[in-house]
Amino acid sequence: SSGLGLRISELEPTGEYIPAVVDHSGGLPCHGTYLLHQGIQRRITVTLIHEKGCELHWKDVRELVVGRIRNKPEVDDTAADAVLSLNIISAKNMKSSHNSNRTFYRFEVVWDSSLHNSLLLNRVTPCGEKIYMTLSAYLELDHCIQPAIITKDICMVFYSRDVKISPPRSLRSLFGSGYS
Repeated sequence: SSGLGLRISELEPTGEYIPAVVDHSGGLPCHGTYLLHQGIQRRITVTLIHEKGCELHWKDVRELVVGRIRNKPEVDDTAADAVLSLNIISAKNMKSSHNSNRTFYRFEVVWDSSLHNSLLLNRVTPCGEKIYMTLSAYLELDHCIQPAIITKDICMVFYSRDVKISPPRSLRSLFGSGYS
């Protein structure tokens, strides 16, 4: 089987990109809400997990696109806005240290959310609302002309820049790395 993990990191005053907090208390539909700061530079790290014996062998990521910005989980016609293709800045294959049948392919993209020109992404999220976005990775497969597409919905809340976000206590031990 193949899986996909996402991490969104934000630029800190120190100049480092630090993984954003993910709140898992809400449960489905998107397996966690990314708690982000408004108007800050971000990167998205995508990890593809590949199990041996899986028919599909991917070689490379051709493109990563994000779009369909909306304030409800369902996608409808109003959300069919332009998608952005993100700039891939690094990519590497890794072997799992725990499981010899598993390999990882990890790549990092720059996500400038202001390029979407969306009020939902540009402003602080109103209390009680959540923002949803669809991410699609186009993968180049061995012996296959058509790329495979893996799609994931991301759920986010944008806070004011000066808000200090700390993870819910019960989640700190379980989800230390900011993956959803």
